[in-house]
Amino acid sequence: MPNQTALSRKRRQIISNIPNYIMLFPAIAYIVVFCFYPIVSGLIMSFYDIKITGSRTFTGLANFNTIFADPNFWSALKNTFVFAFWNCVFGVLLSLAVAVLLNEIRNIFAKRFIQTVIYLPNLLSWVVVGSSFMFLLSPTVGPVNKVLQAMGYEAVNFFSKTDIARGLIIFINQWKITGYGVIIYTAALVGISSDQYEAATLDGAGRFQQIWYVTIPNLKNTIITMVMLNVMGMFQLFDPIYVLSNRVTMGQTDVVMTYIYRTSLAKIRLGTGAAASAVLTVIALIFTLVTKKVTKFGFDD
Repeated sequence: MPNQTALSRKRRQIISNIPNYIMLFPAIAYIVVFCFYPIVSGLIMSFYDIKITGSRTFTGLANFNTIFADPNFWSALKNTFVFAFWNCVFGVLLSLAVAVLLNEIRNIFAKRFIQTVIYLPNLLSWVVVGSSFMFLLSPTVGPVNKVLQAMGYEAVNFFSKTDIARGLIIFINQWKITGYGVIIYTAALVGISSDQYEAATLDGAGRFQQIWYVTIPNLKNTIITMVMLNVMGMFQLFDPIYVLSNRVTMGQTDVVMTYIYRTSLAKIRLGTGAAASAVLTVIALIFTLVTKKVTKFGFDD
């Protein structure tokens, strides 16, 4: 009898939630079709030698052996970790610092103007951003080199210097995306009660102490969320590398995503590209799970 009662209650709950299931169906279908299906399809492709005509031959782990024996893959993987680390660090800390500094501005018009200016680059496509910086840093007509020449220095071909290639791309990438993080932090700062700042002032805390002991602790969950977003997205870096790198700096700027692009589309080795994609997916999944565990993201304190 108790089992029948429990089953009846569960049945009523399922029936009452049918409208919710119907509303969730489009989102679930989107995730399945555009997320899970490509992952599963790509994993299957990694075990085949796929011709451009569409024919395929099962090759087992041959594609994985090919990429593991390719020094270009390991170089791209190393560069991926370098870009991932610095973009994650700057993506979290730089946006936080700018948002905290903006929060100290009392003039509403000035604050909104600066926020708009900082966020505008995020709305531009990478083609526009890349073209703009290539013009600014051009060794022949670029304003930066014009200033350097006027000061008595020789023109510098910035995009062909291997020693600054990574740093230049990281700088441009942060210039473009920092505004997005600033908006998120600014929204979180609005939710901090002014009573906490008043209490800190009564205790004799200065502005820096208020930021350290009141602002930062209240932004803990937002900071953790930003860390997770950066970790999940840092292995998908493609656009800035594709737009800003060249053959001269490829050894320092090539990442796994561009390696997959060249292998799959330029060299028409779809199976090998799928194998590299599968390896990158596993690495990204491991890093995401480890970061989630370390930051306790999604867990109650």
